[in-house]
Amino acid sequence: MVKFWRFAGLLILLAACTPRIVKSPLPTPTILIIKSPLPTPTALVSPLSVRQVTPLRPLTPQPGMGGIQGQIAPESVGWAGRELYVYASPFSGSEGGQEGFYILEPSIHPNTMMNPDGTFQLAKVPPGDYVLVVGPSPEGAVPIQESGRAKIFHVAANQVLDLGKVNLK
Repeated sequence: MVKFWRFAGLLILLAACTPRIVKSPLPTPTILIIKSPLPTPTALVSPLSVRQVTPLRPLTPQPGMGGIQGQIAPESVGWAGRELYVYASPFSGSEGGQEGFYILEPSIHPNTMMNPDGTFQLAKVPPGDYVLVVGPSPEGAVPIQESGRAKIFHVAANQVLDLGKVNLK
């Protein structure tokens, strides 16, 4: 019986704590809608989120060094909307240059960020043979290929290798 009276008292206490709705003597506010004379944007894009294309200036290599420039065809790149890098990885090969290997070490090998239109320039490239590797990170990058094999590019001292427009695969 004691439990019943405790429960009933708790219900009465809770009912007494329920807020009462009191009608305000103040008038209801009027909502005023002002239409802007400016056109409505079709898509809201922050100017900070859009990377601008950096115009390529003529590339002049330092004495004894070479350079590489070109454009990766946008349709051959599968990383739409991501920042991509171009890495020049030295190629170590046989006399004919068709057999060999490359190891990408981005902390010491020449690299640059690619423009959104696919253009890039690599300066301060030591003379030698290179495989160009493209991707959002060194781990996810793939080499520029020809006939299913990594394409080898030769960089000469005091010269700029202009690749023009190339496909990634």
